[in-house]
Amino acid sequence: MEDGRRVEPSSAVTGGGKMQKVFYIPKADVDKYNRLMQSSQVNYEEHDILRYEAVKTWLVDLDHGYKAEIRVCSSNYNEPLWCEGMLFWHGSACGCTEVSDDLLREYWFEHNGQQIILVVQAEYGGRLLSQLSTALYEGG
Repeated sequence: MEDGRRVEPSSAVTGGGKMQKVFYIPKADVDKYNRLMQSSQVNYEEHDILRYEAVKTWLVDLDHGYKAEIRVCSSNYNEPLWCEGMLFWHGSACGCTEVSDDLLREYWFEHNGQQIILVVQAEYGGRLLSQLSTALYEGG
């Protein structure tokens, strides 16, 4: 299991039973795994992928005893990969998201009345893609 690259601490919001955090995955990882998830077929041998495995994971500390794991998983030979989020509270699995073919999204969890939202974004060379897009759009 690999810890994530960067978590935006200023975006953690708690109180009122709701917590939100932004987590950044390097753009190279996003491109690689999204491509494998959005392909119609994947040659598992060519990419050295085992069947029915978590191919890549990122662990995110969400505070208050919660951690989330974003993972890209394999299925049967030649089937596209898929991703999901798993929620852990004090080390025990307590929730998961719907599966998807896109890493960049909001992962919603609920546990013991606590609503937890993990927003996953791409990071490009230390600068967020959203900031880069905005700067390009604004001529910056």
